[in-house]
Amino acid sequence: MIKLFVVDDEEEIRRGIIENTDWEGNGIVICGEADNGDDALTLIEESEPDILLIDVRMPGLSGLQVVESLQSTKRLVKSIILSGYDDFSYAQKALKSGACDYLLKPCRSKDILEAVLKVKELILVENTHVNALEKLKTQYQEGLPLIKEKFLLRMLNNRLKINAKLLQNFEILGLKIKPTNFAVIVIQIIDFHSYAEQHSYQDIELMKYAMKNIVIELIQHEYDCEICEDAAGFSIIANCRDGSSERLVPLFETINSNTVKYLGFSLLIGIGTYYRNIEDLIYSYDEAMKCLEFAFILGNNKVLHYSAIPKFGQTKSVYPINEEKRLIESVASGRSEDLTDRLEAYLSILVNNNPSKDYIQKSCLALIVSLYHLCLDKDIDPEKIFGSYFSSLDHLVQFHSLNQIKEKVTELVGKVTEAIQRSRHSNRIIMVALKYIEDHYNGNLTLELVANQVYVNPKYLSMLFKQTTGENFVDYIQTLRIEKACELLKDLKLKTYEVANQVGYSDEKYFSHIFKKIKGMPPSQFRDHRL
Repeated sequence: MIKLFVVDDEEEIRRGIIENTDWEGNGIVICGEADNGDDALTLIEESEPDILLIDVRMPGLSGLQVVESLQSTKRLVKSIILSGYDDFSYAQKALKSGACDYLLKPCRSKDILEAVLKVKELILVENTHVNALEKLKTQYQEGLPLIKEKFLLRMLNNRLKINAKLLQNFEILGLKIKPTNFAVIVIQIIDFHSYAEQHSYQDIELMKYAMKNIVIELIQHEYDCEICEDAAGFSIIANCRDGSSERLVPLFETINSNTVKYLGFSLLIGIGTYYRNIEDLIYSYDEAMKCLEFAFILGNNKVLHYSAIPKFGQTKSVYPINEEKRLIESVASGRSEDLTDRLEAYLSILVNNNPSKDYIQKSCLALIVSLYHLCLDKDIDPEKIFGSYFSSLDHLVQFHSLNQIKEKVTELVGKVTEAIQRSRHSNRIIMVALKYIEDHYNGNLTLELVANQVYVNPKYLSMLFKQTTGENFVDYIQTLRIEKACELLKDLKLKTYEVANQVGYSDEKYFSHIFKKIKGMPPSQFRDHRL
């Protein structure tokens, strides 16, 4: 309900305004009344009306003085002036004082109601705008942390033009840092992808929140800083008042040890050098990222300052194709004795050529693809070695140190070599078994008998037989005997039972049954078709 306050020194007029109109039916409630300006100001303070209907001429303060006083105190009260003066200049003065309308006495109740309802509508529209603005302000405040992070990330990635407007955003966003004298620190969570695969989104966000708190709690006492989150860690921009960022190293070593102690995570931390101008922010960020690249090579150094890593010239990276060929040759031949040396030669050239994580990962991926092709060429199921959907490649990309990549590549090289060795041994077993079957197909052949001849378990021989020939043992024997029978049926002197006996079947009917199953017709019909 909209609250209306009525002020008029004439009792009869005041009663008529209050009692002769259905205010409540029009969404309005009378919250108070007064017969002079002085009392009106006091009572308005208590009742806080939305609309003030006030006479101009009264004892003490006039209606205009009351309206002007309310305007000076910034009270959000809409005023309607009642006056017996039909003077445009007077009405103009009332409107300038902040009144919404000016009505001449005597006024009909209908006219007063219309004026009040117009002001009521104005108040409702303003309230809608105010509520919408407050909602936007609330949403902005709730989203401010994300807006700040997006701004900082874009600045680190050189996607913002450095100008006066950008510097104003530091104040608008409430950034704690100043746009001068700073260094960038990049934190990467080791094995973050493995953790993310095993935990819920809520657990991941809680972990990141806890880690942020550890960082902020330790660093904010000495440095003004801002922290923003990326895919697998955090970037920190810190003001360095002493003109150096080397002092950050022991501080972040403490942060790393606390993270291990309280959260069970290890971190890779890269610290860029100190720069004075905001335009150079991207250089400090790039240096911090290069520290992470080099930490990938060293493996055991978790906190690195850019000044501590070796500088390499801009040389063109060349893939060690000859070393890969020699390594693949050793794997293909099944020679395990020189695998270690050849793999080490391959990896050493990678590291000496370009010690960057991206280059080494891509090169090792190329080697794994060559191993995959070798498996296909040797008729070895690659999924048994590389996993379904080539999952080994996913693991390689997620590794955080060169040692992990070395271990994985060494493992895969060993698995492929062993598979080729097993395949060769299996092939030799099958070749001996096939030779024995060829020489004794017309005898009483059984899986157990042939397995004994090649010194393996019958089940193992059955598996090898299927893998190598594509047929199971019994089907292979039957097919071989029927093919031999077809040759013998060309000799018309031989009876069907004689042919059956010569290929290993003592029962002529069973022989005919197997023959028809394989050739689609009985032996006699087969002979007639060949005449």
